[in-house]
Amino acid sequence: MAADANWSEQVLAGIPDAVFVIDAFGTLVYASKGAERMLGWNAVEWVGRSTLELIHPDDIELVVVSLDSVVGKETGSPIDVRLRCASGEWLYVELVGRNHVEDPTIGGIIILARDVTERRRFEVATNEEDLFRSLMHNSAAITMLLDRNGYVLSVSGAFSRMLGYDPELVVGRPLVRWVSSVQRVRVAAAIEDATITPGITSFDAVMEHKDGVRMVPLEFSVVNLIDDPVVGGLVVTAHDITPLREAQDSLEFLATHDPLTRLANRNLLLERIEQALSRARELGPVTVFFVDLDRFKPVNDLLGHDAGDLLLVEIAVKLRRLAREGDTIARLGGDEFVVVAQSVASLAAAQAIAQRIENAVSEPVEMISGPVQVYASVGFARSDHASTAESLLADADGAMYLVKAERRGDLRRSSIPVSERRAMVEALAMALREDQLVVFY
Repeated sequence: MAADANWSEQVLAGIPDAVFVIDAFGTLVYASKGAERMLGWNAVEWVGRSTLELIHPDDIELVVVSLDSVVGKETGSPIDVRLRCASGEWLYVELVGRNHVEDPTIGGIIILARDVTERRRFEVATNEEDLFRSLMHNSAAITMLLDRNGYVLSVSGAFSRMLGYDPELVVGRPLVRWVSSVQRVRVAAAIEDATITPGITSFDAVMEHKDGVRMVPLEFSVVNLIDDPVVGGLVVTAHDITPLREAQDSLEFLATHDPLTRLANRNLLLERIEQALSRARELGPVTVFFVDLDRFKPVNDLLGHDAGDLLLVEIAVKLRRLAREGDTIARLGGDEFVVVAQSVASLAAAQAIAQRIENAVSEPVEMISGPVQVYASVGFARSDHASTAESLLADADGAMYLVKAERRGDLRRSSIPVSERRAMVEALAMALREDQLVVFY
């Protein structure tokens, strides 16, 4: 038996190709003498280490996908990757694996590696078709050939790198298999349209990554070469447009939100108030709370604008915590915030909410320089049948100014009729714009 084992080892040592055994996680279990000759390192030193350390960074994803797929079948598909030699150089090798994980004697995947560096150099130097295939395989864009029914006839390695699937499992299946379920009908119609349309057909689609979590937006271009005797199909290229989508989403967000606090801005606020007013008949009046910070200016003046910005962000967090589901919180700019609430049962309930807002804002905020405390004047207005978004916001703004005046010891809101209060608000607002001090008795 010992002689048989020695004979087997001698046979393996004489094979010019490298033989590896790895476990299902890619850890090296065994390497032949041919592997040592090919890569120039001592196999004993590498046993127990991840074979991914040997793989070129650009080829790792392809290897991971191939490793994952070979566990589920008897023999894997050959792949070309670059392995790092002891000298630091990269060697092109063709890898093919056979699954023996369940074999108690082997307990791993046997991989045969053949040095194809010189062959690739010869192919690139003498054969433009092989050069083209190499370029397509390593391109950042997915390249595919579909038949007239949308089934994949061939696919580049970018499909694996981008979406995580083994190319061998992609070929022979319809492209829509990997499209987001809600878009499959639309994409199938676009592919069908491409079969009867000359030139280029373009469309966007979201593809499902193998991890079941990520969704990758792609832009597709389809060229109809079904009648071409050489190609005989649809040539498809697909580019990852994730950065473009993220930029678009960011621009759309900034159009409706305050960039500092991420709260709604004035445009979105007015839209939300109008929506709430349209539901007032079923859900009850809309209550708008206008929040103005007191003693905020000294924070900016003494601690700087960065500290002021940080404080505004903390105030936004406090308001979010107070808000109910369905409420809208907005920052109008400077130190002014607005909360829009529907189905506030009564005037007393609205006054209680205003008091909670004031209490929350007045809680000290810990900053680098120490605790900082500001206060809030909160005025509110409740909608009636004649209210618009602009008028309701203006009424809440005016009520907030009345609160400020009351705190000067000059005014009691509870004793003033609504009709008189609005006239006083207009006079007060005009006086404040003219930098006059107005005292109400």
